[in-house]
Amino acid sequence: MSIDLSLVRIKRLFSLLPAYRRPTIHVAGTNGKGSVTALLSSIFSSSHVSVGRFNSPHLVHVRDSISINGHTVSSDTYHSTRANVESIDKTESVGASTFEILTATASQIFEQAGVDIAIFEVGLGGRLDATNVLPDDVILASAITSIDLDHQKLLGNTPAAIACEKAGIARKAKPCILGTQRYPEAQDAVQEVVHAVGGRLFKAFEVVPGHRGATPNVSKGCQFVTAPFPAWDTTLELELPLRGAHQLQNLAVALTILSVILRERFGAPLEAALNRISPSTLFTGVASTRWPGRLERIQLLDPRLTLLADGAHNAASSTALQAYLLSEYRGERDQISISRPSRTFILGLSHSPPKSPTDTLTPLLQPNDSVAFVPFTDVEDMPWVQNVPLHELERAAQGLVKDGSIQSFERKPNEAALNPLKRALAWANGLHSGEEIVLAGSLYLVADLYRLLAAQS
Repeated sequence: MSIDLSLVRIKRLFSLLPAYRRPTIHVAGTNGKGSVTALLSSIFSSSHVSVGRFNSPHLVHVRDSISINGHTVSSDTYHSTRANVESIDKTESVGASTFEILTATASQIFEQAGVDIAIFEVGLGGRLDATNVLPDDVILASAITSIDLDHQKLLGNTPAAIACEKAGIARKAKPCILGTQRYPEAQDAVQEVVHAVGGRLFKAFEVVPGHRGATPNVSKGCQFVTAPFPAWDTTLELELPLRGAHQLQNLAVALTILSVILRERFGAPLEAALNRISPSTLFTGVASTRWPGRLERIQLLDPRLTLLADGAHNAASSTALQAYLLSEYRGERDQISISRPSRTFILGLSHSPPKSPTDTLTPLLQPNDSVAFVPFTDVEDMPWVQNVPLHELERAAQGLVKDGSIQSFERKPNEAALNPLKRALAWANGLHSGEEIVLAGSLYLVADLYRLLAAQS
């Protein structure tokens, strides 16, 4: 089964369902869009603004994609709402895809709950993504995070072409916030599209590292940042628990969205809800943000070890992961370094041509690293997601890891689905007992780690 980007089916399905009227923030981008939605959701929840959030892909279970006030919706709510959507889809012969069904389910759950604000993360691209069925008049703001090369087969082979697809979520007369871009042509393309539809473009303002003394009751592992906030004509000093320098850019997008929205004029009850946001609730919301599987440290009991789990799955996110590993090493020694000590990796990649394993592995692996390759298990409701064959990953790694170890853990006949990961963990722990292991390459592999944790507990 392949991905079929089109708005025809989802538009018809939406026309058959109760009208969706929730005020909505819509976020697209190659990397960082999930982090932006997590930050915004946490700020709203901390401010007692009820918020629905739709993310994709899911982490462990499909309903993980849909949350209200930071909590995954109940199984009963999810299954009953989805069953109704599927019944209408079947009765009316719409033929909606699984992601279109999921998008419609999320919209109906948020509508039934009457959330003050909903946040939708684009699934793929933007212009033809199912989430772009959301009506223009409910959109509070659109946002586009970092754009890079990924899914070129569906979105185009250049940053500019991909940017045009992402910018397809911009709406007439509505704010569109643009994050910092690596490629000038991507920024230019977004500006052209937003201008063509009559949208209002806002560039995300800069968030910079702050000083520990500015926030006396700091949490371990947080980044201390300073950010302008024009809506209140002030500068904010915040604790950001999300790791990595790239998260400052994601926080910048989230804060710019919020500042822009707070300067808009809305009728009641949305105006009353937004008035609950204060400097203290904003600070608490940012400091309370959780986004699993993104530079997340996880303690495993069997074998007893620490993992740094990250969903890095393309060249840009692998570069960000490597930058974080380098920053940890530099921080320990207060010096500039272009390399780090050897690390042990457990990796699995999904097949997404023309992206190659070499594209993803090159920014990450060093000659003295050790790496284990494992397949992730089947992804619920996403049969088109396939592993890159492990022999291809080995071949790509051989040109990068010259002095370390390379090992593959194929699934054996009749072997339990999570056993390859278990064997890889035991192997990695045996190489350098007590050292932190990095697990990355796909969010689907991170999900398997969570399943393993659940089984142990």
